Parts: sequence; C-alpha cells; structure tokens
Amino acid sequence: MTLTRAFEKLRDAGLIVPLVPHPLPHPIPPHLRLHEHCSYNQIQGHDTERCAVLHHAVQDLIDLGLFNLSGPSVTTNPLPTHSTHVEDLVQSTWDVEAIDLGLGDRPREFETMSHFTF
Repeated sequence: MTLTRAFEKLRDAGLIVPLVPHPLPHPIPPHLRLHEHCSYNQIQGHDTERCAVLHHAVQDLIDLGLFNLSGPSVTTNPLPTHSTHVEDLVQSTWDVEAIDLGLGDRPREFETMSHFTF
C-alpha cells in the first residue's frame, strides 16, 4: 500500500488529520520541489509519498496496533480451488508432411552434414 493510500484510509477513518499548513521558508531552499504537493502537510515542496512526517505518523499508528497495512490473507480469504486435470490443452499430433516450409510443391532433398569434421 502506498503512503498516499494509507493517509487516505487513515484520514477517512478519523485516525489522522492533515496538519495545519505553514508558509514556505524564505529563501526557498533548492531541494524543495515546488511542483509537488503533500496532502498531509498541505504544502508544496514534496510529494505525499516522500513525506517523512507522515511516514513516522503512520508507523506510530502501526506500532500502537491501530492500523494494519497487511493485504488480504490467503488463510482468511483463500483462492478458489482449481481443477488439477489437464484436458486437451495441447494436441501433440504433428504431421510432418502437413507443415508448410515454403519450399513449393516439389519435395526437396536435404544434405546431411556428415562430410564436415568437428
């Protein structure tokens, strides 16, 4: 699960709220990415996926047992059973005469490589 999705789920569940936005520093540091926006900090400068503060907040909720990132479990939600029978998946009846090699109508003699010494 992405950090953005975790934030959305936690926000919707009322376990986390976006921070109050603060003004950008002046002068603006060169490492800030002004084209990116963080939904948790509500500021420009980094993407929600790169938000260290959000990462720590989510980790704290996980450590407290209030949030679980694990996906579906094969124990609680197993895959459907599948048949183990293989029926007519491949027909292995090759007819060499029926293969079109693009040689025309005339049969062609192929030379063996027996005259080569390896």
